[in-house]
Parts: sequence; C-alpha cells; structure tokens
Amino acid sequence: MTRWPEEADAVVRRIRDELDSSGLGLDGLDAVRISAALRGDDLEHLTIDASGTALRLRAQTAPTASAPEVPADIRSRRPGFARRVRVLAAPVLIDGLPLTVDAEMLDVPIEWVEYAEPLVPARPETAFGVEYREGVAGMRGVFSAAMRAADLGPLVERLVRAALETEGVVVRAVRVDLHQDGTDGIRLSAGAHVRWKLLSASARARARLRISPDAVVTVRDLGVGSRNPLVALALLAARKAVREQVGKTYDLNEELTGIRLHDVRLRIGDDVRIEARLG
Repeated sequence: MTRWPEEADAVVRRIRDELDSSGLGLDGLDAVRISAALRGDDLEHLTIDASGTALRLRAQTAPTASAPEVPADIRSRRPGFARRVRVLAAPVLIDGLPLTVDAEMLDVPIEWVEYAEPLVPARPETAFGVEYREGVAGMRGVFSAAMRAADLGPLVERLVRAALETEGVVVRAVRVDLHQDGTDGIRLSAGAHVRWKLLSASARARARLRISPDAVVTVRDLGVGSRNPLVALALLAARKAVREQVGKTYDLNEELTGIRLHDVRLRIGDDVRIEARLG
C-alpha cells in the first residue's frame, strides 16, 4: 500500500481536483499554478498562484443531482505541519477586472487522511485528504485583498448577471458606491436596473456597516427603495423585515474552520483594500 502523500505531485493533483470540482462558477481555473514540496510528514510549502490568470464567470445553471459521497471510513491518519501555505493573485483578472489577493499561513497543523474508498466514487483523488488538526497552537499568517473602487459595480453586475440570466432576469446599470465611515465603518449605496419578462424597474439600497477588528460585522443602517410604484409597494411590505436587520451582528469567523481573522482593517479610497492577521 502506498503512503499518502508519496510525493509532492500527489498533493498538487489532490488540490487540482478540488479546484476543478469546486463549483465556483469560474472558467479558466486550469491555468492557476500549484506547486508543493514535502519533507517527511510536513508540507514544506504549498503555493497556489493565480497571478495573470484570466478567469471568466459562467452562467449559473440549476443544480443537478451529484453522486452521493461514500461514508468516511478512515483507513489512516498521520499528523504533520504545513510549514508555509501561500495563495497569491497579483492580480487575477475576473472578466477582465483585476483583483489582488495575497494570503500566507505558517506552521498550520494538519493531518494526512486516507479513506478506505474515494468519498466521491467518480473522483479517485478523494480517497485522500488533508484536514486541519485542532488543538495545536502556533499557526499564524496574514491576508490582504484589493481592487479598484471603480471596478466594484461592474464586478457585482457580472456576478449577479451570471447568477440570474438563466432565470430570464436581466440586470444592468449596476452602481455601487463605497465610502469610509469613521475608522471602522462603511457607507454603501447601490442601484440597478432590472428587467424580468414585461416588468422593468430600478431599485436602490443603502447601508452602513461596522467591521470590528475581530471580524464582527454590525448593521448600523439599512434601507431599500424604487422609483417604480409597484416595486416600491412590494418593498413597503418588506420594510419591517429590513428594519429588523439594523443592529444585528454577523461573525465572519463562524464560517472558518481552525483559522481566525484578527486585526481586520478596511480602507476605502481609489482602491477597496482589506487586511487581516490570521491565527
């Protein structure tokens, strides 16, 4: 029986398999460069580099039934460390719009896991996995991402269009304006023109958000409206639910496994930039 991973290329193949089946709705991921090196039970380095890659948003199709996963009967576990993991895009182009991302993690505790059978029968690579190992201190890292503020509206328009065009909904003239609101806040206003069958309307929204250093988002203000009387009437019925969102908090760290965001900083000017420490 071979040892997982027997070579660094096996790790690269496993990650490539995850990218190919990720369901991110992006074409062009095969051009992302992946490299790795092993030293004993440690992943000495892993680099996922999308710099210069041109990704294209594809229209979202209705979800199809996927092959069921085989119950996870684990054959073996082996502890190790990912000594240096870096995800880089300097920048990556998403439908021609540049987004810069740079994340680095050091001394991440991991376990090499081998299953008795592939978790997804049609994907042999899923017989192997890498899991975060809980209860081990020492992991640290940094994260930053930036894009031009002027590109935010066009990117949102492309994302929404890709998600809705199969439903016959046409979204255009999206405008998104972001402004700094004190040292830890954001003021956002957005508008769009939407057409569905015979209905054509414009809609607008505004929000004020606070992002704390420990990645908790608080809704300070929220509102929606439309110049179309029918849409405005429909939104009137929804305003109570909208008002109930004011004051609510959302912890971004709840969606993360093992990794926590600290010292979160958001800066808005010509660029929208977010930086954080990982630990």
